[in-house]
Amino acid sequence: MLAWALGARPGIATVLNMLLVGSFFDLFNALGVVPDVTGRPLPLRILVDLAGVAVVGFGTALYIKANLGAGPRDGLMLALTRRVGGRVSIVRAAIELVALAVGFLLGEPPGSVP
Repeated sequence: MLAWALGARPGIATVLNMLLVGSFFDLFNALGVVPDVTGRPLPLRILVDLAGVAVVGFGTALYIKANLGAGPRDGLMLALTRRVGGRVSIVRAAIELVALAVGFLLGEPPGSVP
């Protein structure tokens, strides 16, 4: 709603992002598509994390570039970037840090998956 109030128009990808991301995560997790790197060496965990960020970033770029609407945080990122005239990377990092802080204030330690 905040992104919409700041001028980001929702599209089909906005709605699908909200409805399907969690479901696909659960499906991929159940199918074992995503490797469980718990307890594995740190370099492997970092590599898997970076690969995940790259895949998600590429997918996000595809649906934003196709003008199908942006996901909730993506829309907020784009609207704030336009509003403040800053760099996308800094605005996105600020949004993620706020999300981290809110989760922490709600009782979840950083890095936990409820």
